[in-house]
Parts: sequence; structure tokens; C-alpha cells
Amino acid sequence: MDKTVGIDRDRQLPAYAEESFATWWARRAPAPGGDTPVALFATCYVNYNDPAIGRAAVEVLEKAGCDVDCPAQVCCGMPKLDGGDLEGARQLARRNVATLLPAVRAGRKILSPGPSCTLTLRTEYPELVPTPEAREVADAVMDLSDFVLQQARAKKLPKPDAGAVGKVAFHVACHNRVQNFGYRGRDLLKWPAETSRWSIAAAAWTGPGA
Repeated sequence: MDKTVGIDRDRQLPAYAEESFATWWARRAPAPGGDTPVALFATCYVNYNDPAIGRAAVEVLEKAGCDVDCPAQVCCGMPKLDGGDLEGARQLARRNVATLLPAVRAGRKILSPGPSCTLTLRTEYPELVPTPEAREVADAVMDLSDFVLQQARAKKLPKPDAGAVGKVAFHVACHNRVQNFGYRGRDLLKWPAETSRWSIAAAAWTGPGA
């Protein structure tokens, strides 16, 4: 990389997976369709560095009654925006709008596990590509944890036992906070215990004199 693309040999980079998420998805046997159509925007990191995140997302979504698709996609463009390459980001946005639009018009929400990608798709695409199609795609994008929590609260996802997750420290990404939809990943981790508390509260509320 030092000689060919100018990345210093001492630069620490994340390891590449032996099999990308896109390759896994392409060879995966079709699963029975659920009643909630969604499309997964996997992100570059999940695709090349940690495909297990994408595989887990597909598994959870299917358990939540979703019919999962993974349309052709390229980088969301956030790295180019960070570097000031607006035209490069615009080209990527156009490509993603073209490939994601059929899924949106088929009634699918576009779900992404990456807050930076979700932010770019939702807020930057209508600015980079000021067309009705780009707005249509942007309006269909949701954070993956936000969507899964909605499915959980709608009782479309089997509830794990209280305490199954154990004690964890949760970091809320900056690009999650700026979208202002709440700490859905944290809430999803707390969901089994919260469900138990909600049940107790509901029983108390509907008791004598309610």
C-alpha cells in the first residue's frame, strides 16, 4: 500500500474479512419472506471489515418477521464529504439513489447499522442530489436499531430473558446523536428488562379503580 497508493506502511488499518458481506449475501440461500419488507444498506465497514454485523442484522430482521433484501450499493459518500470532495460524494449519491429507489418504491425501508451512513443518506443526499427521487430515498432511511426496537415493541421479535445481555457499556455515536431520534441502540439492549417493568406498570394501571 505504501508503494502503490501512498498509505504509510506504519498506518494501523482494520483487518479485511476473508469474505465480504456482499459475497456472503450473494451465495446465501433465499429465506422465506416475512410480512415487513426492508432493505439493508450494509456500509463499507460491515462489507469489507466486519461482515458478522451484517449477517447478524439479517438474522435479527428475519426473526422480526421481515423480508430482507440487499440492493446493489456503493459507499454512502461520507468519507468524500469529510475530505471536501463534493463532486465525488455526489456521484456516489446518484448511484445509490438509482439502486435503492426501486426497493423504496416496493415499500421497503432502507436500514443501516452505521450512523454516519444513515446521516448521509437521510440528510445529505437531498442536498447533493436535489431531485424528488433522492428525497424519496432519504425519507425511507432508518437507523437499524431504531427499526428493530419498533419491531420489538410491536411484539414482532421474540423477547430474550431479562438479564440475557448482561452488563455492557454503550457508546452513542456522534452521528447518532445529531439525528435526534433517541438512543435506540441503548434502549434495545435494555428492552427485555424494560418489557418486564412495562408489564408490571400496565398491570398496576389496569387494576381496581383504573
